[in-house]
Amino acid sequence: LVLHGKLPYLQSADADPRGWEQILTRLGALDVARVVPGHGTISDRQAVGDTLAYVRKVNQLATDFIRTSVPDELYDMKLREPDNRIENVVVGADHIANVKAAVKLERARLEKLAAQKNAPTPAPVRAPTKTPQRGKS
Repeated sequence: LVLHGKLPYLQSADADPRGWEQILTRLGALDVARVVPGHGTISDRQAVGDTLAYVRKVNQLATDFIRTSVPDELYDMKLREPDNRIENVVVGADHIANVKAAVKLERARLEKLAAQKNAPTPAPVRAPTKTPQRGKS
């Protein structure tokens, strides 16, 4: 999860940028002097903060691009706008692919939520009531 001097690879089929953000937030609360990242050199705790800042911004961009209906072919241009830049991150193929992957995952998450919301609610099952039996003669 933590990287130093490298971009996370958010394009993997099992990547979960929202989950990464939650875990990195928890890791950032730990009182540690050194971090041994998954990729990159041993670093201080700033590597956690840097990775978190990147993943958080990518998640925000994904949400914003969906909300404003940015077409895929305009991501490169949109990512170069000052408000969408991430400090010390080159807008290259890896970064653009990470944002596209995050958008795809966020769309799927939103579609799943919408489907759950629109799913019919099953009628409650009522327990059969017992009718008192009359005495047999």
